[in-house]
Amino acid sequence: MSDRSTQKKPRSGPQDGERSALFVGNYLSSITGASMHSHELAMALRERGWNILTTSGHVARLPRLWNMMATAWRQRCRYRFGHVDIFSGDAFVWAEAVCWVFRLAGKPYALTLHGGNLPDFARRWPGRVRRLLKSAALVTTPSFYLQERMQPYCPGCIRVPNALTLHRYIYRERNSLRPHIVWLRAFHGIYNPMLAPRVIAALAGEFPGIRLTMAGADRKDGAYRATRALAQKLGVADKIEFPGGVPKEDVPRLLDRSDIFLNTTNVDNTPVSVLEAMASGLCVVSTNVGGIPYMLDDGENALLAPPDDADALARAIRRLLTDAGLAAWLSRNAWKKAQEYDWSATLPQWEALFEKMTGGPAGADQRGSGMFPVLFVGNFISAVTGANSLSEDVAGHLAAEGWEIFTTSRKTRRLPKLADMVRSAWSLRETYRFAHVDVFSGDAFFWAEVVCWVLRRGGKRYVLTLRGGNLPQFAASWPRRVRRLLASAAAVVAPSEYLRERLNPYCAGSVLLPNSLDLRQYSYRERSCAQPRIIWLRAFHEIYNPELAPRVVAELVREHPDVRMTMVGRDKGDGAYQATRAVARQLGVEDRMEFPGGVTKAEVPGWLDRFDIFLNTTNVDNTPVSVLEAMACGLCVVSTNVGGLPYLLSEGEDALLSEPGDAVSLARAVNRVLGDAGLSGRLSRNARKKVEQFDWSITLPQWESLFRSLEYPADGAGSNPGGNAR
Repeated sequence: MSDRSTQKKPRSGPQDGERSALFVGNYLSSITGASMHSHELAMALRERGWNILTTSGHVARLPRLWNMMATAWRQRCRYRFGHVDIFSGDAFVWAEAVCWVFRLAGKPYALTLHGGNLPDFARRWPGRVRRLLKSAALVTTPSFYLQERMQPYCPGCIRVPNALTLHRYIYRERNSLRPHIVWLRAFHGIYNPMLAPRVIAALAGEFPGIRLTMAGADRKDGAYRATRALAQKLGVADKIEFPGGVPKEDVPRLLDRSDIFLNTTNVDNTPVSVLEAMASGLCVVSTNVGGIPYMLDDGENALLAPPDDADALARAIRRLLTDAGLAAWLSRNAWKKAQEYDWSATLPQWEALFEKMTGGPAGADQRGSGMFPVLFVGNFISAVTGANSLSEDVAGHLAAEGWEIFTTSRKTRRLPKLADMVRSAWSLRETYRFAHVDVFSGDAFFWAEVVCWVLRRGGKRYVLTLRGGNLPQFAASWPRRVRRLLASAAAVVAPSEYLRERLNPYCAGSVLLPNSLDLRQYSYRERSCAQPRIIWLRAFHEIYNPELAPRVVAELVREHPDVRMTMVGRDKGDGAYQATRAVARQLGVEDRMEFPGGVTKAEVPGWLDRFDIFLNTTNVDNTPVSVLEAMACGLCVVSTNVGGLPYLLSEGEDALLSEPGDAVSLARAVNRVLGDAGLSGRLSRNARKKVEQFDWSITLPQWESLFRSLEYPADGAGSNPGGNAR
């Protein structure tokens, strides 16, 4: 692709409010047939009305560097800020040179970290790396891996994942695999293409019909020739096809012809080729290097093996070819995971971040505008669960508004999670002003106590947010511990009137900030004539009493033989999922129920839109986001009246409530909805009206106001760490 920067003469400068940028990276798609992610981003922004210049399309190294620097200087009147891709090795020198030109021209710039080798490079050159990243107005990375590994050099790095246009990819569930395998990378030593023929040789005796397509450009380091020579030596050359580089638009068709995707790399970050395979429903078999374990879950949406281990990769492929159930499981879950990476989700993040940059010079300190570095402590495991925690949502929205947000922890096991929280609170204490900590009952309360002790030792104030319907019972059992922790905070937030009221004896001045939604994502449809299509949406855990749902269905069948229920949610591993399915079989209603598993946050609106009634069977609750989501879509909510639900829902006005554990009562409520169009229409309309107060447009300014009040308390209150500012 030719550089946009050379096509027009410079003019006087960007107009006020114009969204313009210069993107600096490798724009070689016209030569290689494959485009970098920054190329895709530039094109997506142009479609949204941005004026994007790009450089460079030169192949040779020195002409490319010269073109980048010359464009940055000569075209300085045509763009407001720069965006530079950061790689290790010689490419890091190019970035340093281009950023020097940007500073000379008085232009702010964003840096995006790429490449699985960058953490090793940073360890060898820590001063250079810190200096360059510190000079930027914004630093992003596409992976949790680089965000974590580069934290010592850039604590405020923001993750914006690589993205795809998902509708271009042909999804097909792979539930009965053929031994047709595809490998899709450039031929370069770091991607270890020579491992692929060894894997085929290990499988050829058992699967004589095996075929491998190795598609990719030759990077001229000898890896391509070595791979072909090894295939000849191992006697599998007739089973391997080498079509060369494939243009981006041909990738979906290439992937559709195969059933298994093989990734043999020794170094990796968040490879787009793997995302493309997942979007197409291929079963992914990969080495577990770099950012791959942060992106893929072994046995859940892929099979992972140690690097350079042909036997382990061959065993993984053998499992897929002999276990149709496993293949279908991986295929479905890979497709679900890929939904998180659609441009519809990531492009607004880029736009919000870039728009924040246009108001100040490179490296500008935004603290003057009331935005401060904050450490969020809680469960940040959406990469594993597919669903954001409430604190992840708050942190993400604040980051999009320009706040400098640090988070911990993404660990899933208890002791490593606690250790990571404590380490982050202490090691990052020079980089954040104050902290936000989630407070749950049980073991998680102890974690909060430990983290807050570390924060006090570090001289840091903190906000505590109360979570979980069981917290009042825990406080009754441990009143002194709860009072002591809450009294040590600069502010305490309750997401519901229920928790604020029940915890009032232990913390009289908590602030109400409700759980929130982005209502634009939810399609409203009035259910004025509800059909017996019911959805249940929670994790399968005993506290949510999922076994009650099939009992409700069994009660409804007598009057509504066409009743159908879908129970959407992850199995939390306490036996509740298996018990629910067993009850459904025992009652003879399993054929009326569907169990699709967990779904991603992005998929929830689509699932809810298919149904008319939302059933909530929980024994313990606070202000469940799943209920808010159902209300936003206009479903008629039928729920137990436990915990915070009577504070959230009004009986007969925007929901119907029943006693916990009472299947007959819940079934009667569902029958009322199905038999009274006036009632169902009223519940649907009022539910949508109520939930509008939970939109982020209303609650996010409240969060920002709270955090700013901690930085600049009106009367000096809260200036001492551990002091209560209320």
